[in-house]
Amino acid sequence: MRQQVEWLQAELNKVMAAGAKPDRSQEVVAALQTKLESAEGRAANLESQAAAWQAHWKSAEEKAERFEEKARSFEAELAAKTRGLEAEFREKARSFEERLVAKSKQLEAAVQKNPLARRPSLIAGAILLVMGGLAGYAAGRYMINRKVSDLTNTLAATEKQQRLTEDELASAKRDLAAVENQLKVEVAKEVSIAQTAGQQAASTQRIQQLQSQITSLNNQIGYLRAHATPVIPQAGVLIWSGTLAIRTRIDITNGVPNYGTVKGALPGRPCNLSISDPHVRLMMTPTAGNHWNRVSFEISGPGKFKVYINWELAG
Repeated sequence: MRQQVEWLQAELNKVMAAGAKPDRSQEVVAALQTKLESAEGRAANLESQAAAWQAHWKSAEEKAERFEEKARSFEAELAAKTRGLEAEFREKARSFEERLVAKSKQLEAAVQKNPLARRPSLIAGAILLVMGGLAGYAAGRYMINRKVSDLTNTLAATEKQQRLTEDELASAKRDLAAVENQLKVEVAKEVSIAQTAGQQAASTQRIQQLQSQITSLNNQIGYLRAHATPVIPQAGVLIWSGTLAIRTRIDITNGVPNYGTVKGALPGRPCNLSISDPHVRLMMTPTAGNHWNRVSFEISGPGKFKVYINWELAG
């Protein structure tokens, strides 16, 4: 049973050494859990931002589609009105030509009937007729050009607005990509923290299991020693050794320390203790309450120590 306790103590020392500072394992786990919660909060915030950018992106796409539809509508309307104006202009030009031909024929008939008397007035009338037709042609052409210019300007404004919307959509896509990349980084950090916290929790659980087993075996050893009647010398020495990083309190119960290694044992009876090392301060001595098998002392640390605890039976 003694060997089993020593083996468990060695396993406990290994786990504590791997944890770098076993007495702070709970603090480390709590710190990791706090970091994990913070990372989860940042990830949730980034997901919310990503959702907002996705909604903005969708709105920009819908706006671009509406502008494209309006541009197509304007183009179709411009083409239809242009065709209508051209058809109207051709019809007016044809009508004007027909009227001009008819007037010319009338003038020719009048000249033939009276070539001398009415020549000046007929010539003037023909000139006025031609000038009026040309003026009507020019006015019609101006109105067509004006309508075409208005439609062209409207189409240009629509295309400009569409380009602005497309630029806004591209910017939204870039922002969304940046948020998604940041979200991936935060998720990776969260996974890493969770894995570290899991490993630390497993180490803490292992320490607790070993300590529980040691406590159980210590109780069994105390019971056996209490009911045994071995031959006990009048004096002896208990030697503890170990390496410490900070000031540490060492507790030895039934020959098993909470840290380090021990050689020798207490007598299990009333005894007097003495420690000559100036770096060591005695904190607890054997009493009837602990079956005369527990001693506790504090080492100032840090460093490698070997503490000699001399004991001598009382009485």
